[in-house]
Amino acid sequence: MPNFTNQIATFFEDIGFGRSNKDRAGEEYRSDILRTMELHDASFAAHGWTVVRVGLAEAKRHPLYGWFDRLDGFYALSCNPTDYSRICYMRWLAYAESGLPFADLDVINFGFTPGAARPFVEGESPALNSAANAMGLLSPRHYVEILDTFRRIVEHVDEYRPLVDDVNDMTLLRAARPDFNTPFPYPDERFVKDYTLPGWETSLLVHFAHGLTPQPRSRTIEQVLRSRGVAWLPA
Repeated sequence: MPNFTNQIATFFEDIGFGRSNKDRAGEEYRSDILRTMELHDASFAAHGWTVVRVGLAEAKRHPLYGWFDRLDGFYALSCNPTDYSRICYMRWLAYAESGLPFADLDVINFGFTPGAARPFVEGESPALNSAANAMGLLSPRHYVEILDTFRRIVEHVDEYRPLVDDVNDMTLLRAARPDFNTPFPYPDERFVKDYTLPGWETSLLVHFAHGLTPQPRSRTIEQVLRSRGVAWLPA
């Protein structure tokens, strides 16, 4: 049984995904990400969590980093840019190295406490709690299984490509390991709701997914926070 703490890992690496942070579009994108992360951190801190930032430094410490680092040909199979696909897989290495539950930086907490997470973490129930796998109450053992799953898929990618519309990590994990999307005892099967999808307005955790959220995302998040009258909105 893992030792439960109030810590939750969040991955961030300051890269431009092919755009220079020195040009206007790159700088605006970077500013939006940094503000979104600030709102994410404040929301989790307001509900009893300590956010632990992880990035490529942690990914590189994982024993499997070298294997995943050589997969540019595989990442290029995705409809997403290769650099983006690569970093999506690297975040799993970083989260695995941390051994902590995780929440991506575009998940905002409206009331989910460590106490609510404790039964799932201590019971080692694998729980990826959003349609986009943006948050997970996982133990070190689960990360091992997830990384092993990705390795099997890479080695047999031709078997999986007819089954999914993309080889991004989110799509493949849902297809290969549906058991990790464990239902919770709530009215809906997941309580991390993607913004604009049914039930998001009353959800304790909202994933402001890039494809669903008007840009810049941080401005949309701030509007939602103000409409809910939260006391912890950082200046």
